[in-house]
Amino acid sequence: MKSEEKATGIEDIFTEIEYIYKDTVIDERIDLLKEAKKELEKFKTIDKLECIKITIQNNKVAKKDLSEMEERLKKKRGVYIIVHDYKKDKIDEMFSNDNKKKKDRKYSRYNNIFSNKLYVGSCSGEKSFLHTRLRQHLAADEKCENISTYALWLSDWFEGKLKIYYWIPEEGLDRKSVQLLVPLIEDIISESVSPMFGRRGSNNQSQKK
Repeated sequence: MKSEEKATGIEDIFTEIEYIYKDTVIDERIDLLKEAKKELEKFKTIDKLECIKITIQNNKVAKKDLSEMEERLKKKRGVYIIVHDYKKDKIDEMFSNDNKKKKDRKYSRYNNIFSNKLYVGSCSGEKSFLHTRLRQHLAADEKCENISTYALWLSDWFEGKLKIYYWIPEEGLDRKSVQLLVPLIEDIISESVSPMFGRRGSNNQSQKK
């Protein structure tokens, strides 16, 4: 009888711990959603976000623009929106010119819709940073690593001016919160603005086109 009581007591303890854990996780998610709602207010007027202007001419990104991007975004994580000023037929014309594209690169999927938002993306992983991902999108390096990763590779085919709007989470957030909050915000923004390129959904980052 005593052994049965002892066993029941242990089960009760584990049950109690399980409920406490569940409550803690739920509370954490509620706090995260509150934080997301607060941060999403900043996206309602995109011009209020931080912005970097990029010029691409003759298949090269302006060095001063790259320097500014590096200075602002090195080792930073967050969400970015790449914006253009062209009409759809101009984007169609530039992107469809296969002579400018490189065969060893995987270009982001063209959604065949019109938006002044070319792409919405994010960086939240342990080794994922905004400056390196954006250099990839810009095709800023002649010998760029991870050429098998889907990206815009813009300097291969795009000519003109771009704006990169970005949001970086507050420094006080812990790593776990950042890893949850950043993809959540990316998903909501991508759904809202319907970018011309790329798959929607941060959960498919490894396969994202």
